[in-house]
Amino acid sequence: MATTAVALLAGPQLFGQDGTAGSKGQRSASAFFEPVRFGTSMRETERYDSLKAAAEAASAVVTAEVVDVRTTRVIEGEESDRLYMIGVVIRPVEILNGALDEASRQQLTVEFIGGSEDPAAAVERMKSTLAEGESVWFLRSKAEEGKHHLEELKQAGSTPSPDVVEAIEGDRPYYRVVSSQGLFVQEGQEVVNPLVNEDETSNVVVTEGEKYDKVANLADHVRETR
Repeated sequence: MATTAVALLAGPQLFGQDGTAGSKGQRSASAFFEPVRFGTSMRETERYDSLKAAAEAASAVVTAEVVDVRTTRVIEGEESDRLYMIGVVIRPVEILNGALDEASRQQLTVEFIGGSEDPAAAVERMKSTLAEGESVWFLRSKAEEGKHHLEELKQAGSTPSPDVVEAIEGDRPYYRVVSSQGLFVQEGQEVVNPLVNEDETSNVVVTEGEKYDKVANLADHVRETR
């Protein structure tokens, strides 16, 4: 049951995490997201075959600016297992698809798995080198996921355990990206995904998003798919 609680809190069904930090002082968007990049041993259950499919699976797709980074919480698992969570605070500029509640339209926190070691140093480096400009985020509300999970349990005639209830309550303030495919940033004269492992060569959504030279053009495409 503790494992179920950790899975709910962490967001995407992920296994493994590369906690490598970007070089200190770099202003590149890709370097900024390096500490939360999905690692080589990561396995995801959510994969999409187009930007449109990813947008439909999201609570909201937004253009946004990064305004802060912080360690949000530590999730305790079985025995001594623990996951440190990193929150990237963003200010939505435009909702391209889906919807956000009033508070989230002003500012929201996107959680990532920071690994099993305290990421305080990585978080401080990220805070000192915030990614500049607007990026496109495919977001899932963890509060919505928790509500959906409770409804599934109710329909199945099951009563959620205290661990599950606690996990859902802990999730409520946060969002996550729909998968490693769910973020695009401006890197020089091109659009790149900073989360997918570099060894990934068959990611259709990333290939589709990275064909654009500007984040604004990618945003136009997402907006047109509504």
